Amino acid sequence: MDYAAAVNEEIKDLFAAGADIVQIDEPYMQARPEKARRYGLTALNRALDGISGMTAVHLCFGYAAIIHERPAGYSFLPELGDSRVQQISIETAQSSLDCSVLAKIPASKSSWVSWTFRRTKSKPPKSSLGGYAARCPM
Repeated sequence: MDYAAAVNEEIKDLFAAGADIVQIDEPYMQARPEKARRYGLTALNRALDGISGMTAVHLCFGYAAIIHERPAGYSFLPELGDSRVQQISIETAQSSLDCSVLAKIPASKSSWVSWTFRRTKSKPPKSSLGGYAARCPM
């Protein structure tokens, strides 16, 4: 928990310096969900202990060009509903990501989804979201 305590101090310093929102990037929880279930939320909540400003946590799958085998969805996203964070940010560079898990996050938490489109030599679809919007209704 020493690292979480250090992050907590850093967040306090950022808000004291005038930050409107502080986002924590957290790739570990998605990559190692079983270990994250043992102590990930405890560490995240410790990092946010006593923080009164707007906070967000970002989960990702890693760099799309490097990570070749990806799961179909987020393996640790629902657990964040029990965290102190106010906003959850995820990326969906994975072409077949199942967004139904978003329904399990309490409405009290804002959810932000960012889309990553790949460059192709073919003509882009009429809708910039292509078939993705049908799989991830908001």
